[in-house]
Amino acid sequence: MTVRWRGRGAGLALPLGVAACSNNPYPAELMRSNALVYTFDERSPRYLDPTASYSNPESAYTYQIYEPPYGYHYLKRPYELIPKVAAQVVAPVFVDANGQRLPDDAPADRIAESVYDIPIRPGVMYQPHPAFAKDAQGRYRYHSDHALTRAELGSRRSPWDFEHQGTRELVAEDFVYALKRHATTRIEAPVFAVFAEYVIGLKDYAELVKREDAKLLAGLPDDLQDKPFLDFRRWPLAGAQAIDRYTFRIRLKGKYPQWR
Repeated sequence: MTVRWRGRGAGLALPLGVAACSNNPYPAELMRSNALVYTFDERSPRYLDPTASYSNPESAYTYQIYEPPYGYHYLKRPYELIPKVAAQVVAPVFVDANGQRLPDDAPADRIAESVYDIPIRPGVMYQPHPAFAKDAQGRYRYHSDHALTRAELGSRRSPWDFEHQGTRELVAEDFVYALKRHATTRIEAPVFAVFAEYVIGLKDYAELVKREDAKLLAGLPDDLQDKPFLDFRRWPLAGAQAIDRYTFRIRLKGKYPQWR
């Protein structure tokens, strides 16, 4: 829009004044650097737990915290899967109702299961955290038969408020546990309904977890925040298991290429 004023020089002053104003909240040095500036459209992330987090704005945080087995190549189009924590992107093995292996081009109606054996890279370590801290005898310093209560936490509100930190290696069983957690009754798990249709045994597993959780919470107040530990290691899941320290297996019903 052009605004014309009477008087010599007035028509030039207004455009120059407008051009000098900017509502960009970021420093000019940042804008000239190789930096990605990302807006968050809500008050704050609702979840940073990957089981519960299912909103696009939260992914800016979760992608910086957790590394999945696979990801997409940042630049290639069309999109190409690449290994991240996984040692390689694997193709599924198809088997029929008798457990016999089928060729890769078998028709979908003959495929009873798709089996993914995913190797992960050795030597991947967790970030330092007090949950991994051990004493000289190799015992965990902050572990007990229950989660730390608010009284035991005291004024500590950050992992860095604990005196001791520790780490450990990422192993295949961690991915199995993560998949099992989608059957939890304690937090939202937005993709559980989809997973339960494909991961063998997951729907029944959720019913088992629901019953076991009810036993743990029996007689406790409904609004209790320091709940007894719901330990998914106690119950095996047919559709997810660790084959060895660095390989985990996922078994799906039928053929489901989107799983990768």
